[in-house]
Amino acid sequence: MKKIFTPLTITLLSSFCITGASFGQSTLAIYNFNGTGQENCTNRIVAPESPVADLTFSDFSISNLTCVQTANQFNNDGWNMTPDIDLTEYAEFTITADAGHDLDLDSLYFDLRSSQLNGDFHVRSSVDNFANDLTGFEYFDGVSWVSVPSIDIPDAYLTFRKAFGASYDGLDMITFRFYATSVLAASTTVRLDNVIPIGVVGVDNVSVKELDNAAFSVFPNPGTDELKIETKSTDDLNIRIFTAKGKLVTEEHLSAAGAHTVNTSRFDNGVYFIEVSGTEGKVTQRWIKQ
Repeated sequence: MKKIFTPLTITLLSSFCITGASFGQSTLAIYNFNGTGQENCTNRIVAPESPVADLTFSDFSISNLTCVQTANQFNNDGWNMTPDIDLTEYAEFTITADAGHDLDLDSLYFDLRSSQLNGDFHVRSSVDNFANDLTGFEYFDGVSWVSVPSIDIPDAYLTFRKAFGASYDGLDMITFRFYATSVLAASTTVRLDNVIPIGVVGVDNVSVKELDNAAFSVFPNPGTDELKIETKSTDDLNIRIFTAKGKLVTEEHLSAAGAHTVNTSRFDNGVYFIEVSGTEGKVTQRWIKQ
């Protein structure tokens, strides 16, 4: 099956690229749980922000857990205190490709913490009907990505990521479920934030050649006081940079091919998302300032 990737193509010149992952991936949506009323469980903000076209995203939901009122986080208690996974007790979300499209999923990012330094975290998917834990996760320690054999739930937020292989290409639908085991008490809360699937949406029987000359380079990554965006595209482009919480920190216009420099000296250290949009579509890339 020949596909055209509906987002703009972006090339990231970065030592943070996941080995084996393709360039040209787009942020599909961000579950950041922000908004007025999020701290109230009766008005929980569980829909994703900025979902791409041609995919349908479910609300983030729970099964056999209890919502804990917390601003701008997906916080729940009632997790399993035993070391065995309870398959009826989880948080989840689903992505469904619209008719005529499918999804090549590249990676999944999320921020995780607990109210107490105790417990194990597990992620499973519908690809194998939730039969096995996903492995091969990494977390960001502030300098680089560190591989872990399994996820111990931290008591302060850490960002985790998982890269996927060929079995996550050509998907019509994918559901992810998040489980916790061996938590200290029934009142122990486990919190998720900034849950971000990365990938591309495919369309049948369309050539990819027309996007070959619309590549972008974003560097350095990680960076400090300056970010460079280089493009060969003749399209007028809009560049927006968001914090990990979804706050817009700068917006600039690029009207000609070549290199464009963004002053990031006033940015706090941390994770940001660079959104580049034009008439062909939109792509978002993760960037780290240190």
